[in-house]
Amino acid sequence: MVASKYRQIQAQFEAWVGQIPDIQPDLIYKDMFGGVLIYTAGKPFAVFIDDYVALKLPDEQRAEILKEAAANDPGYNPDTPVSKNYVKLPPSIVSADEKVTYWIEDSIRYVQTLMPKKRKKRKN
Repeated sequence: MVASKYRQIQAQFEAWVGQIPDIQPDLIYKDMFGGVLIYTAGKPFAVFIDDYVALKLPDEQRAEILKEAAANDPGYNPDTPVSKNYVKLPPSIVSADEKVTYWIEDSIRYVQTLMPKKRKKRKN
């Protein structure tokens, strides 16, 4: 169950995902770290914290988002408390359905290519 303060952004997020053709991400939401972590295929790929969405993306794509934000979003602060692998989506992307759905799809496809972490064997 998603905390009540994130239900509106969850509804918007699901609307964006619904606009992506040929994708069935089976989203799972988990309240964590004062926010909500979103999983697809058992892997985390997005987070809601405070009033923003952050996506897990490789370095090159994170750099593209930061470049757009620098050009279009004065006062944008890319810092997120989540991880260095996530990037906070700036207003210029969140306000444009075509852009935000592009980046969500990119994030979903990226995490689905990541190998699962190997479990450490227990020492007897």
